Amino acid sequence: MSKKVKRHKNIEIHLEPDGFSVHTIELSIQLSQSEWHRCKQSLYDEQIRTGDHIVYPDRQCMECHICTKYADAGIRIRLEKVTGNKDHSKYFVRMVVNPRKLIYPQSDYLGILPPEEDNIELLEKTFRHQFHKSPFEKELRKYYLTRVDLCTNIRCDNKQVFRELVRLLRKTAKEQEEG
Repeated sequence: MSKKVKRHKNIEIHLEPDGFSVHTIELSIQLSQSEWHRCKQSLYDEQIRTGDHIVYPDRQCMECHICTKYADAGIRIRLEKVTGNKDHSKYFVRMVVNPRKLIYPQSDYLGILPPEEDNIELLEKTFRHQFHKSPFEKELRKYYLTRVDLCTNIRCDNKQVFRELVRLLRKTAKEQEEG
């Protein structure tokens, strides 16, 4: 009769000292039909005037447009027309912002930004400056915060255990989406 031998190894998993941080945020603002059309037309007019390809129709949504003008500043913009019942439409501008990239465009590491008050104030100031002469609302406070992606750095001294941890986290996220 064989005997099973189990080995126990101490494996440590640590959160890095920087704790939790903000990776990306999504901001949304609802516009009137005329404001939305004016914003869209302004972008297409600038594209014609400069020859830069900064706006194009979204292939997944016939009434939506993608603006790439601010991508180097860490901002992805989508102009959305959402049609409801009886042709009642709502118009939105949605921005996915990498705050660190917006505040520190020359930084080597484009990752996380500690959610400290100084960083929030700097984000607001930089946002206002970025959209000063644009068709978009420049006051951050007028947008709704519709999504915040938080992140943290984890250190594990065993590659196999770390892979299992990531697998379990993904599984948990999928189960929550399905539930």
